[in-house]
Amino acid sequence: MMKNRLHFAAFFILLFTIFSACNQNNNNKKDDDFFAMQQKFQDILDTAELNSQQRYSIINQMATNYLNVKDYQGLVLFLSDWVEQNHDDMYNSYWLLMTAYAYLSMGAEPVAEYYFDRILQQYQDLLVKGKSIHFMCLQNLIQISKTPAHRIKYFNELINRFPSDVNTTELYLRLAMEYEKDSQWNKALRAYTVFLNSRMQLQFRFQANQMPTKMPATLSIITLQVRTGLLKALKLWKPPLKRQSAITTGDLLINTRQR
Repeated sequence: MMKNRLHFAAFFILLFTIFSACNQNNNNKKDDDFFAMQQKFQDILDTAELNSQQRYSIINQMATNYLNVKDYQGLVLFLSDWVEQNHDDMYNSYWLLMTAYAYLSMGAEPVAEYYFDRILQQYQDLLVKGKSIHFMCLQNLIQISKTPAHRIKYFNELINRFPSDVNTTELYLRLAMEYEKDSQWNKALRAYTVFLNSRMQLQFRFQANQMPTKMPATLSIITLQVRTGLLKALKLWKPPLKRQSAITTGDLLINTRQR
């Protein structure tokens, strides 16, 4: 009986070995097919005379192939090398955007932040499926940036360049909170003031019978945050030496490049 058990175990070990070998061969074949396909595209890029649209299509397909197999490191190496070797490619901002997303997928947020910011500083804006690349960069930068000073910069740029694509009332509140964290009390007070003015203007658009009888919980929390922030900002506010004109939206915006 012991002999039969040994034969039975040996049989399953043999099956497992054969199955593992087949899987390994299949994986190797897939890898070989992938690299062969990528090499064919690379040969076309290196040898054929292509216009900008044709070149874009090939690079985009190669990048998509890397994403499909989740080879983020390969994607980063391919796209960053292409951008460095082809400074005149009008789609470089898009290639760097994909590079930044690859770093996000690998959990390297500081490196992704560098690439998002690099796109804003050095490359022209492009529309991808109707969406601005610069807008997408700013959205990601606000989420992953670790310092209030950087987030202040990105909030201001969103408000300044894309006012129709964002809720500026909400952004002024978030901007005021970032000014608080950065101990910029004068600017925090101004941002809170603009937020309250914007909120009042929105409320005036509704008739009295359309307004809720009870303030929603989220709005109550926001109101409490604003009240707390205003009191803190007022306490630490330093009055200007000279009389200034009324606060305007432009006072809160840093100098940014035009869209």
